[in-house]
Amino acid sequence: MRRLIKSELFQLSKSNFYWRICIANIVLALLAFAFDRTLGSDYELKGLDWFCVRRLRISWLLYIICIYTSEYMAGEFHNHRYNTKLICGFTRRQIYGAKLAVYVSGMLPLLVINTAIGTLVRTICYGFGTDFNENIVIRIAKAELYYVLFCFVVGAVSVLFAMMTKSRAVAFVLGVCINQRGGSLLANLPYYLKHMGDYVLKKGIDCFAQLMPIYQIDSILVPQEYKPHPIGLFLLSCNIWLVVIYVLSMNLFENSDLN
Repeated sequence: MRRLIKSELFQLSKSNFYWRICIANIVLALLAFAFDRTLGSDYELKGLDWFCVRRLRISWLLYIICIYTSEYMAGEFHNHRYNTKLICGFTRRQIYGAKLAVYVSGMLPLLVINTAIGTLVRTICYGFGTDFNENIVIRIAKAELYYVLFCFVVGAVSVLFAMMTKSRAVAFVLGVCINQRGGSLLANLPYYLKHMGDYVLKKGIDCFAQLMPIYQIDSILVPQEYKPHPIGLFLLSCNIWLVVIYVLSMNLFENSDLN
């Protein structure tokens, strides 16, 4: 499997698509900054505020994640590379495991690029916002943990659709729509709950929503509307969702027709 991972890493590093998506990521990060400036002074955030708050919405980065996921995971069905690796003697589980490991490795630079560009341009324009001290370092580390895990959950949803549909276009559309729709529903959850009469149903929906990683992100962004939880619960919910989604994806891959 190590040989397969090395082969996947080499292919990704030489892929024109991956370098194009990195460039597109830089452009979108700059466009997101320019767009925020058109919204008024409320969105003119200092570097630290953007890093720890606004960035957690992932904004236009969602499109980069879904494009990267659909191309890298679903594109292999189109060019029959999965089938070629199977003929070479690798098992489906080894192929999926290697693909997933390299997928995660390729995702990290995309997150770093988005973070670096977003923080840099806002720090240049508006300043960083504070001097470094122990509390600031802890706050930054916590925000980074929330950001990375949430992006991986978003990516996992797209991986599931890639394995389910075997189509780059469909996986991209479903990944964007489901993630955006889920965010929209949770954004309006406090309003829905206030106007819901059935107490048992209301409590059940509220408890289930709190297990979703995006709920925890919203609790940071709008604490007056959502119930903030300890970071341990966020870690637990993210890990549960990641394990469940990736296991489902692996089962779909193991039972799919690679021809």
